[in-house]
Amino acid sequence: MNNPDHSRREVLKLMGLGRAALTLSDFKFFSTSSYRADIGLQLYTVRESIERDLEGTLRRVADIGFLGIEYYPLSNTLTPKHVGKVLKDVGLKVLGMHLPLPS
Repeated sequence: MNNPDHSRREVLKLMGLGRAALTLSDFKFFSTSSYRADIGLQLYTVRESIERDLEGTLRRVADIGFLGIEYYPLSNTLTPKHVGKVLKDVGLKVLGMHLPLPS
């Protein structure tokens, strides 16, 4: 760790603060069960599984605990209508998209 911008003491302080934040989040006073961040998975990361088994892959993504996905243009064999139906069936939302910009 030879970074001249951060001393060992500063790094240890940050690590301690991070640990404290993780510990405090376990206390009922600091946690709220009514809020869940909308965390999505980029479909590109499971693109090969999607080509083999769209519904099974998306069901597994939902089972892991993701609330949504970040969509990217899929192959021509998977229509947006079909993907939308499967997303609705497994309870996932589209949280973002990768689309080409018009030139």
